[in-house]
Amino acid sequence: MLRPRTRIEYESKWSKLIEPKLGRLAVSDLTTEAVTAWFASLDPKYPTRNGHAYSILSMICTTAVRDGLLQSSPCDVRGAINPKARKKVTALTTVELHAIADKLGADERYARFKAVVLLAGWCGMRFGEVTELRRKDFNSDCTVVTVSRAVTHRVDPNTPDADRCRIDDTKNGEERSVTIPPHIKADVQAHLANYVGSSADSLLFMPVRRGCHLNDRVFNKDVLKKAAKDVGREELSAHDLRRFAGSRTPRLPR
Repeated sequence: MLRPRTRIEYESKWSKLIEPKLGRLAVSDLTTEAVTAWFASLDPKYPTRNGHAYSILSMICTTAVRDGLLQSSPCDVRGAINPKARKKVTALTTVELHAIADKLGADERYARFKAVVLLAGWCGMRFGEVTELRRKDFNSDCTVVTVSRAVTHRVDPNTPDADRCRIDDTKNGEERSVTIPPHIKADVQAHLANYVGSSADSLLFMPVRRGCHLNDRVFNKDVLKKAAKDVGREELSAHDLRRFAGSRTPRLPR
């Protein structure tokens, strides 16, 4: 049985990438040529996304074979499901992370997002975890934050102008308590005091434009990119911030 977050992801890939080209074809009419042509038409700038879409189509065809609607699967594009990984983004240095955070903090339009960079970076949180944080997740002296939920943020294909957000447990399904480093404690406390409502359920970060949660695409475009570019890290995205915490963890010798 699919998790709700996975179902949303599958529906998004289907509506945006598969249905426009192949949706009108009966499953029994799918051919290797049609699948190959469809896959070749996808934007090559997004190999991982395309691989996920191909994997979904392959699962559909495998089910059709099992149900007797196809004799064999027409999905036969070599390497489609496991494309070459995009160039790995190097983890930020401490100087770079704080330079980006400070640039946001110095701009009154974006000062409320300084804590996004600090929490994602130093506490190693995924973007969906950071953007679902609420006042109640912090202990009284702001030394520990409990990470128990994450938000999936997608556009509903049936209502393109509306955001479709789903609050679920974390990606691995586990709740964890994370120690907030002492040197960012004051920044987190200041954020709670200046930008977060008094209710225990108040979100830590309100959306840049509209919607119920901070959207990663909008955050990257409107907030993060310029600050990151100013320190020579224009390739950085919100999802890369958590790499910093991993780079700070010492590796044990083998």
